[in-house]
Amino acid sequence: MVVKLCTRNKSEVPAGNKMGKKYVTYDVYQYLLNKKYPQNCLSKDDKANFRHQCEPFKIINGVLHHKTHSGKNTDRGRDKSTFPEYARVIFTKEAQDKIVTLVHEGNCTSLEAKSLSGHRGYNSGREIIARRAWWPRYSKDYRDYVKFCDACQKVNTAVLKVKDPLLSVAPPRENLRQIGVDIIQLPEADGYKYVVVAIDYLSKYCHAKALENKSAGEVARFIFEWICLFGCPKVVINDQGREFVNEVSDHLFRLTGVKQRITSAYNPQANGQVERQNAVIKCRLLKVLRTKIDQWPSVLDGVLFSSRVEKQRSTGYSPYFLLFGQEPILPVDVDTQENSDNEDELEVDVPDVTLDAYLQTIDNWETLDTVGLESMTEKFLNLKKNTLLKARENIKDAQNTQRKEYDRRNNASGPRFKVGQRVLRKNLRREDRKGDWCQEPWLGPYTIVKILEMK
Repeated sequence: MVVKLCTRNKSEVPAGNKMGKKYVTYDVYQYLLNKKYPQNCLSKDDKANFRHQCEPFKIINGVLHHKTHSGKNTDRGRDKSTFPEYARVIFTKEAQDKIVTLVHEGNCTSLEAKSLSGHRGYNSGREIIARRAWWPRYSKDYRDYVKFCDACQKVNTAVLKVKDPLLSVAPPRENLRQIGVDIIQLPEADGYKYVVVAIDYLSKYCHAKALENKSAGEVARFIFEWICLFGCPKVVINDQGREFVNEVSDHLFRLTGVKQRITSAYNPQANGQVERQNAVIKCRLLKVLRTKIDQWPSVLDGVLFSSRVEKQRSTGYSPYFLLFGQEPILPVDVDTQENSDNEDELEVDVPDVTLDAYLQTIDNWETLDTVGLESMTEKFLNLKKNTLLKARENIKDAQNTQRKEYDRRNNASGPRFKVGQRVLRKNLRREDRKGDWCQEPWLGPYTIVKILEMK
């Protein structure tokens, strides 16, 4: 959920100050008309200061005007020569409020009259006032009116881009217990238009399949295929798409005991593992095929294999190794070895924690009895378990690093709201439907009654 602070209603806008720094504009009018100083202007310095304040003013046709070219009345960089030299001074608060309302909202008697103003922003509205009228702090009065306008708050985009701190999904303790599933769309080729992707949250092992359509049956068949290959996961994470949330999937998950977690709308970070894998798949397909993208179904499996055998920065191991306990033989391994029909002569570099490396530390392991083999197997299983624990800790360290960098880039240092503040809630439903642009982007206001601790 996205929220932003809500300012006060226009009825709560503080009243404008008709005073200048020291003297009211009526005193200026009397001085210019009759050369009469105000009663509180007694000393020579006071009178000199008062005369200096009167310099921007001029009486035209019996009406007090203020010079428009005297400083901050125009936007920076705007050609001031197009402005009239003087603007009429507005004395009463009622008249000032009327001008502000007319400039921002127009005449409230009809929608047609309102449309002529269209809720102008601060810069354009202030310029219109500056051409026609002046009073002390007129710019602030108009800024406050725009800031507190209910319609502008609910329709305008948020000025301050503040995101919540990044929340990461805790890695599972075992392989194949928690997976993320998603669908990506690719250019149609050989009747295929979609790729359904699944990734294990611990090992990062990825499996995918080309689909002609993304029906509920096709997706459920893919998940069943994963179950046949790797067993039933405890948790499947997916978005709210109909291809995932349907009766077919519900029936499959009930039969297999799998728990389905549905991510919140418009929050791809909730299933960030598979979202990242989607980007990797599309990027590598494009690199391999270049202009022959219509052949992607024929190379999809190869692209998946390439990502499975690469060391992941988050785990420190390749997905293939974490799943199978050894590294695969790659084409480069065969190419760099001398041709030999004897498999025992084919040497492949493997990590120190593989079974092959462990067996090398045991003398005459082929002659071990049953008890010895059981002991050796138990030690190797413990070694593999420790490897998975190490990978899990590496993932946590990587998540902490990513979180700090994300929070730094997005100014997400934690909750920016307080109990009692009023906020507007982003209308996410509006973005999900065509033609719903006519709905207000922000709903509310709502009053914060409690702030929940982020976990």
